Amino acid sequence: MLLSPDDGAAAGVELEVGYALGSAYRGRGYATEAVGALIDHAFRVLGVGRLVADTGRDNARSIALLERLGMRTFENPDPGWPGVIGVLVNPHL
Repeated sequence: MLLSPDDGAAAGVELEVGYALGSAYRGRGYATEAVGALIDHAFRVLGVGRLVADTGRDNARSIALLERLGMRTFENPDPGWPGVIGVLVNPHL
C-alpha cells in the first residue's frame, strides 16, 4: 500500500516522528506518553495534517506502540527503507 492523498497528504504539513529509548527505560510507557503528547501538540496546536513514523519489521514493540497511538501501520513496499510505516491523519482538520 502506498501513501496517497486519502491518507492525509492533502491536509498540508506532514511531519515524521521518531523515538529511541535506552534498554533500561523500555516498557515503562515513556515513549507512549511522550509521542502521544507530541501528536496532540502537532495536531491541535501546530495544525499538522499527518504524522508518519517507521520501524523495522522485526521490532514488534515499536509496531505495537505505533498502533497503540492510533497509527495505521503497513509494510513499506521499498525494501531499501525501514520495513513498517505508521501513518496518523489529524482528525481535527
